[in-house]
Amino acid sequence: MTNDEMGTFGASIYAAKGIDHVGFVVRDIAATALFYVEELGLKSIGDPVELDGLNTVVQFLGAGESRIELLMPTSPEGTLYRFLSKRGEGLHHICFSFDDVHGLVERLKIRGVTMIDQQPWRSPHGWAAYIHPESAHGCAVELREHY
Repeated sequence: MTNDEMGTFGASIYAAKGIDHVGFVVRDIAATALFYVEELGLKSIGDPVELDGLNTVVQFLGAGESRIELLMPTSPEGTLYRFLSKRGEGLHHICFSFDDVHGLVERLKIRGVTMIDQQPWRSPHGWAAYIHPESAHGCAVELREHY
């Protein structure tokens, strides 16, 4: 990596393009989506999608250019179920979009950032990787690169 890639962000190729979405853990994805659609006027973006191997169903909702992601565990196996059991429903993560998530993950690991995902993984919505909340000052951060 070059010094510019390793240093400050300014015009760096690893600068966030924007907030992609905010994720919320829920117990009942259908009831939660109905609330946001009927009471707040958000729009459903596609159908709920099961994330293979993660015991999770997700549903995106939109308000103008902004999006939220509802996440519901589908079994007691996995981290999302433990999160919901321990903390209850609510904010789970914030997601930023980038042009090169693979390079960004390598850069962050070199700089000592604790990653939940050591390599980006292919989600139905793009390449994704999570920064551990302990490195991001208390909030899980998802890094996203759309296909």
